[in-house]
Amino acid sequence: PRDYHSWSKRLLEIEKGAANSDFEETWSLPTGQTFRVSASPHPDGALAFLIEDISAETHMSRNFRAELTATRAALDLLTTALAVFGSNGQLVLTNAAFSNLWLLEGAESLAGITLAEAVSNWREVGEADALWDNVLTVARSGGTASGRMVLEDGEVLSLQAHRGAGGQVLIAFETEQP
Repeated sequence: PRDYHSWSKRLLEIEKGAANSDFEETWSLPTGQTFRVSASPHPDGALAFLIEDISAETHMSRNFRAELTATRAALDLLTTALAVFGSNGQLVLTNAAFSNLWLLEGAESLAGITLAEAVSNWREVGEADALWDNVLTVARSGGTASGRMVLEDGEVLSLQAHRGAGGQVLIAFETEQP
């Protein structure tokens, strides 16, 4: 520990059975190893230490976060607006192009919205009722749906919807060039 004095004081409080006597720290060593260290008081003033090597778990977690960050950055570079709805119908992922296309008043994104709510909103802003029925069918039964939607300002979007093996639904919007 960097501050050995306060660290040893904390250990003494645990030993004396202080009310907040839980001790747990994560130690990252210069060698790359990571340990979770916990201590608890035992009778006659003893302290029991549990030292766990969590290096593999920490390494895997860091790699996962780095991969997630890289994936998010790559998706944000695409000009195709993407939205992924989980198998429960909740919106779980969008990219920057989607957020720019479907910016709601007072909101940065459609976060927290369901597929049914999103389809209802999209029906209101563009002419494509049959397309949205097909998208909902894809969400229930699988397969793909594609078509065009014309927005109130005349902009034309092509749309593709796919249902993945895990039940998630990917919807992609692309602006058609005149």
